[in-house]
Amino acid sequence: MDVLRVVAAGSDVLAHGTSRPLESVLRDTLAEVSPEARVVVLVRGFKWSPAATELGAPLKDPFCQIFSTRPQHINDKVVSWPQGLGAAQRGDLVIAFGWQALSGATLGRVPARGFQQIYERAGQTGQALKALVDQVRAVSPGREVGLLAHSLGARVALEAARLGAGIGRMVLMAGAETKDAAEATLTAAPTTEVLNVTPRTNAFYDRLFAWSIPCEGQTLANLTPRDNHMPLITDGWSTRDALAQLGYRIDLPDRRMCHWSYYSAPGLLGFYGDVLNGTLRLRHLAVHLDVLEKVRTA
Repeated sequence: MDVLRVVAAGSDVLAHGTSRPLESVLRDTLAEVSPEARVVVLVRGFKWSPAATELGAPLKDPFCQIFSTRPQHINDKVVSWPQGLGAAQRGDLVIAFGWQALSGATLGRVPARGFQQIYERAGQTGQALKALVDQVRAVSPGREVGLLAHSLGARVALEAARLGAGIGRMVLMAGAETKDAAEATLTAAPTTEVLNVTPRTNAFYDRLFAWSIPCEGQTLANLTPRDNHMPLITDGWSTRDALAQLGYRIDLPDRRMCHWSYYSAPGLLGFYGDVLNGTLRLRHLAVHLDVLEKVRTA
């Protein structure tokens, strides 16, 4: 099945590429999938936008790149998220969520002022993401909804959950958000399980984010584990070995500083797909990692 494309419009959300009302599109699309099929929403971060062509950056359009089952330009930053997640094999519906994460002030560079503006917009966009989840549940009550978000898309996802969107599981890849904001979400949405991927190769970008906001260095990477939150350093040897024992063979990044290897590294998206699908529960993963760590230090 093709990926369903939507775009945020203020606090609302619209079907992309058609004038039809989103509710009508959702109703027809969900009627084609199994009642047990899950919905997985993809949210990209900074400097990607459905309006990228108008802003002078045509290759930044996520609908033609990572959100597509057949990306136009494959490289070390661009892989197909829907294909990697294995959504088609599972029969899940993938919804690509686009939002305006570009501005004239941020084309080709990352000035703090421009980034702060988009950071604020990301929080506001959480309302549109919640509206999308609400419409999915209105059309198909009881349908499970999960989120995969990268970088500043994590702020959009966390804000939607804080506002009460019914999200079952969430995978955040190198999320750009403050610790306080994330803790507020985890408290407000205790039934939402969050896998927080915080690789060491993202340390530079995490410091840059903390400086740009600023937040005194207290970011998602500093968030402590709790019942509905599990941090995971995917580029460590111990984590890679532990995941291999569970059947997930993950390639380590070949760069010391990287902001996209947590989805482009072979094997990672398939692992995230099992987390979002519920095949691999976070509690089981946490126990497995804890047991192996105790064996190593014994």
